[in-house]
Amino acid sequence: SGTTQKHRKEVERCLKAIRVDCGFQFLKDICQPPVKEFINKKKASGLSDRTVNVYVDKLRYFCKWALINGLLTNNPFESFKRLDEKTNRVREARSLTSDEVEKLLEAAYTRPLQERQDAGYVKIKATTIKKLMFRGQERSLAYALMLYTGLRVNETRQLIWSDIDLQQRF
Repeated sequence: SGTTQKHRKEVERCLKAIRVDCGFQFLKDICQPPVKEFINKKKASGLSDRTVNVYVDKLRYFCKWALINGLLTNNPFESFKRLDEKTNRVREARSLTSDEVEKLLEAAYTRPLQERQDAGYVKIKATTIKKLMFRGQERSLAYALMLYTGLRVNETRQLIWSDIDLQQRF
């Protein structure tokens, strides 16, 4: 299908929220006025325009899919305008402070073992501790790589050894 389980769950979550809030029971019930009210409620609750657009986009794509598959006779959201994400930013992106970087890397390092201990495991084998600490070290190194190079998660995942030039330190 070309989508991940995580993506499908996110689409389902958004569409369910719209369906429940707008009172849609059947495909024929889908129309703009309740969705506009839904949008206004979400904005009033403090969500950014970008987050609200996520819901609207999922509904628009769903209606387009339903139209293509003959489940709808028209797409009520074909001409629906997205909110202007630039005018309403709830949080501005910012760089982490050096103290925040240090805390993040420390948390990444200690979290795997800490989670096991918090789950109530009293006796943890030495080999398991070693594996969990290694996992934490890997995470910490991956985060440090992304922080200091600006690489995104997917870019980091796609790195191969030939991408690295140790002589030029790049």
